[in-house]
Amino acid sequence: MEELWAYRQRLLERHEVQVTDLRRRLSGWAGDRLRIAPRPGEWSAHQVAAHLRDAEIQAYVPRVHRMLAEAEPCLADFDAEVFMAGHYDPTEPLEQIVTDIEQARMGLRRALAFDDGRAWSRTGRHPALGSRTVQTWVERAVLHFDEHLRGLDSAAAARGLEPRGKK
Repeated sequence: MEELWAYRQRLLERHEVQVTDLRRRLSGWAGDRLRIAPRPGEWSAHQVAAHLRDAEIQAYVPRVHRMLAEAEPCLADFDAEVFMAGHYDPTEPLEQIVTDIEQARMGLRRALAFDDGRAWSRTGRHPALGSRTVQTWVERAVLHFDEHLRGLDSAAAARGLEPRGKK
């Protein structure tokens, strides 16, 4: 059981540090370059940040909170492409986007901070993925974020920018 607690603690620590990593990486992009997609059909760094925020606020965090509050809730699906098409604002300040991510994630960690272990095992039913635990959704959020951090590193390298914030 100690190994599971240690794993969950490391997961929450990574969950927290990812926002700092995102800030560092984005600090290497000049304002105009933030909003230019690396290739046609791909998202700009600004859009990636907005997507990360939207996935946290519209999907990951609400799912976990519902699972903590209800027994086996039906969880909403989230279509990131559709949401981006209807809600993306290229003039939104980047710092506001990152702050929104930070606050949403802080609330999630706060909800799990004093857990005795049962909350991590609570489940909810997703329309496409079936029954999943709170731990699974936190893991997915961390993996999703890391995937986009790596994508930002690749996009920066393709533009000759020095990747920042890598561990």
